[in-house]
Amino acid sequence: MIFASQIATFLRLELVGRDFVVKAPRSLESLMPGAVIFVSTNDDHLLSRINKIQDVLCITTKDIADKLRCAVIIHAHPRLAFYKAMSEFFVPKESVEIHPSATISPSSTIGDNVRIGPGVVIDENVEIGRGSKIGSNVVICSNVKIGEYCIVKPNTTIGRSGLGFVN
Repeated sequence: MIFASQIATFLRLELVGRDFVVKAPRSLESLMPGAVIFVSTNDDHLLSRINKIQDVLCITTKDIADKLRCAVIIHAHPRLAFYKAMSEFFVPKESVEIHPSATISPSSTIGDNVRIGPGVVIDENVEIGRGSKIGSNVVICSNVKIGEYCIVKPNTTIGRSGLGFVN
């Protein structure tokens, strides 16, 4: 169960209004009790629709929050805060997936939620950041650092000169 207060705490913001169980993110067109939404447009008709439904968490700006009766989290950029909260609470977490045919040096470090495809070779002292995806038949040579959320396409070699390399 996810509570509105947990979302506010994650965003390091204050929940204004009643705490309740948030069931799912929704669009404004499919609004229902237990929803979390964001509103960045000061539209009286839309705000009236939101005010008719109980147990809605609305991430919005200060000027719009003053017109709402539901629970709110005030943020200067509601869409950004909404997407951050959705990523944390409503997107399934991936785990590290390493294909059995991959060869990885014990001195290398693999971050959380990394996917490593078949035939991959990872040499010594390699660091692969969280959320990265390493395609099939990739070779990552010693002492290479790959950042977070990087995508390495299949059949790539990183850390060695290749065709077209000129000194």
